[in-house]
This record gives sequence, structure tokens and C-alpha cells, in this order.
Amino acid sequence: VIVLQDMHGSDHGDYQESLDGGDTWVPRHIMQKKKDVAGPFFFRLLMHPSRPGVWTAQGVDGLWTTQDAGMSWEAGPDLGLPRTRSGLVVTTNAFYASAAAQVWRSEDGRSWLPVGSPKGSDVQGIVPLAGDRVAVKSGDGWWTRSEQGAWEPGLSLPDHESGEKLSADQKGPFMRSIDRCWPAQSPADSAYLVASCRKASPGVSIDYSAQLHSFDAGLSWSSIGGAGLPSAWFPSVIAQHPRDPGSLLMAWVSGRVFRSKDHGSTW
Repeated sequence: VIVLQDMHGSDHGDYQESLDGGDTWVPRHIMQKKKDVAGPFFFRLLMHPSRPGVWTAQGVDGLWTTQDAGMSWEAGPDLGLPRTRSGLVVTTNAFYASAAAQVWRSEDGRSWLPVGSPKGSDVQGIVPLAGDRVAVKSGDGWWTRSEQGAWEPGLSLPDHESGEKLSADQKGPFMRSIDRCWPAQSPADSAYLVASCRKASPGVSIDYSAQLHSFDAGLSWSSIGGAGLPSAWFPSVIAQHPRDPGSLLMAWVSGRVFRSKDHGSTW
């Protein structure tokens, strides 16, 4: 188990590693830290699903990769990746990175090849899909890259500014004020997707958020509610089970975690 560090000071590693299922943890370093320089230095650390020893990490100074499960690290190219969510993802076969108007692909974290972008437009984010497919968000909406390398329109995410793509019972002041939706495809069912949407309100330190799901590969969406969830606060994270598409976990801002076995109908 790997957990990225969000700590300050030279006595902490870049990430924590556990070899016994989380019972004990050891700090690990990707790069040599300068004395008395505060972190965090790394935003993401991804493992290749079919090549267990190949990992890629994104830091403030670019990409780093290991071919031996963290025993040694080497600096990779600076692709100009954003320091925000969804700049670096991994599919079953490769790592993908998005920067400006370009998407990059690498099978080993060392060599990166440009694979273009939809209409050459500015890429605002990228998410992995089933197989060796990715979806990117651009100024023209969401696009998907097929396993053959073609870019096609896809993922009709709800437009929360206008609320036009949500049913009447899903609309409301809160839903209309949310944007920044990021979808995730179920590992167990390619037609089932969830999307985490959030927006920080002025003067409020905690992001408001909403979780949505789609049963038709992203063509239509509805809010995830259900009996058993608290009436106050909002979810900040949603996770899907790798083998059971109906099993969901949702983490609340308050620190509480809720579980559903029926696609969110009850919790």
C-alpha cells in the first residue's frame, strides 16, 4: 500500500509504504530533499496495473519513474503537466498525461509519445476508462480516445451551470452552482460511471460537492442519494468496488464513511 505524504519538514518521506497491508509504514524518498525545505513535493503516484514494478510520480519539478517498485527512481521529462487534478492517469496498459493542447502516452514511464488531442483544443483534464481508453475534458466538452487512437465525442456530463441535462427533480440551487465534474468508470461494468462534482463557495473553506452516476455509459446522469445518508454536509470522495458495480463507498466532509450495496439506493 502506498500513501502520498502531505507533510512538512525533512524528516518525512515523499510517500509512506506498507508491505503488510497497512499494519506498519515506512517513509520513502523519491528525490533527495534540501535541508529545511518544506513539502509536499509530489501530487500523484501511480502504479502500472500489468507491470507491478513500474510506477510514475508527478512532482513540482516534473515526472519521476521507478522500474523496480521504488528501490530506485529516475527523473523523467517535464511535460508541463498542471498541478491540479487529473493531469496524470493510468489505464490497464499505459500512463497518460495531459498538458495544454497535448495528450501524452507512456507504457514504462520513461518514454512519452504525443497522441494529440481532440481538435487540438485546450485539455482541461483527463480520466481513465476501461481498457486502454481515456476521456479528456476540453473547451468543446468531453472526448474519448479509442484503443485504436481515434478521438471521438463522448461522456455527456451534466451541465451544472444551466442544469439542462438533469431531470427536474435533480435541479435546485445547490446543483445549479456546481461544476468541475470528474467521471470514473466502474472496473466491473463499463456502462456504469460515477462523477464527483464540486465547487467552492466564496468565504467557505470546504468545497460543496455532489456525486452523480450513469447507467448508460455517460449518456444520462442522476444524483446519488438514498436512505441512510446524513442531511447535513456533503460527500468529498466516492469509490467503486473493483468487482461489484453495485458496491460504493462515500466519504463525508465530517470524516464519516458510508457504504452502499445497491448503487446508492440505501447506505
